[in-house]
Amino acid sequence: GDKKGDLIGFEIDVANKVAEDMGVTLELVPTEWAGIVPALIAKKFDVIIGGMSITATRNLTVNFTAPYAHSGMSWVANKEIAGDFKLEDFNNSDVVMACRRGATSCTDIQTLFPKAQLRQFDDDTLAFQEVLNGAAHGSLSSAPKPRFVALKYPEKLYVPEPSQLTQANEGMAVRKGDPDALNFLNNWILVNKSNGWLKQRHDYWFSTRDWADQIAEKSNKT
Repeated sequence: GDKKGDLIGFEIDVANKVAEDMGVTLELVPTEWAGIVPALIAKKFDVIIGGMSITATRNLTVNFTAPYAHSGMSWVANKEIAGDFKLEDFNNSDVVMACRRGATSCTDIQTLFPKAQLRQFDDDTLAFQEVLNGAAHGSLSSAPKPRFVALKYPEKLYVPEPSQLTQANEGMAVRKGDPDALNFLNNWILVNKSNGWLKQRHDYWFSTRDWADQIAEKSNKT
């Protein structure tokens, strides 16, 4: 959130512009990640615009638009307990990896580091805190969150190589059975990719820290 308590970020910009172009009033419904798909199906809201990676499993229960952004998993590790680790050193039964419950990051840890112990938390902030405290060696999350948290605590944390572990395509998710909504959103993405708006907003939030002074100091957003 920002200093006024409003939600800010790339996805918020996207949601605001979608609503404006659709001629509807935007209502944001913050939702626990682990329950976000059931909440969409239960009609608590109409579309997920939250950096959700398009996966075949999720696509069985929701319909995805074309990708509006591309990212992937990055990671952060504790300098003191994993500072000299190479990639393969993290795949060890003595290693603890933290992630956000229900997120792709947990599945990716199991694929990339099957021997490591998996510790799951309700949000990324708690997973990063575990690494900061030295209770976990590392944590995966969508880029650029790990880089920003490493920049915030440079004496404790670092981003190991390779900094990007996976590539991902992020789509908006809607309930099945509404081809008109899907058509509108797909073409909205096409238009805003072509005119450069999506790239410009993505670069602002993910390649710069120009927005940092809008963030309330006490906020635990990462």
